[in-house]
Amino acid sequence: MDDKARVFAELARERVHIFPGVRELLESLSEPRPGEPPLAIGIGSGALRSEIELILRLCGLTRFFATIVSAEDVRRGKPDPATYLQACEALGLATADLQPCQCLVIEDTVAGLEAAKRAGMATVGVANSYPASALDADLVLDSLEQLDRERCATLVERIVRKKS
Repeated sequence: MDDKARVFAELARERVHIFPGVRELLESLSEPRPGEPPLAIGIGSGALRSEIELILRLCGLTRFFATIVSAEDVRRGKPDPATYLQACEALGLATADLQPCQCLVIEDTVAGLEAAKRAGMATVGVANSYPASALDADLVLDSLEQLDRERCATLVERIVRKKS
């Protein structure tokens, strides 16, 4: 495991990149808006925490995330909803009574989208790892460059209305 971690860190330093639109979307989502509560952003991943934190540091994205739920934090990985439910619970500590239907999950895997849907959350599928035709989400995009704060809010509002 130590060798794997060392090799991963070396490769990440040489090859890590973020997908187009990620930084801009995170900046938009985290920007305070008059009359709106701040948005809490978290990560729910099947990767190891050390790998997630390394990539966030290398890309300068750490400051955007209020919580990280990693493979070490749950008993069963995706498509089990535990990862996302735990992230919602952690984010709810900062935003008071956050419910799963008030969350939006942005995912690029089939298992991740299934987990988010099973958790009762709105979903955006991004065709990074799978073709768009394989992704079952409330909204499927080719790139995060096509997503903004307003579109995210509209998706969440639709799910909240559906649940009530």
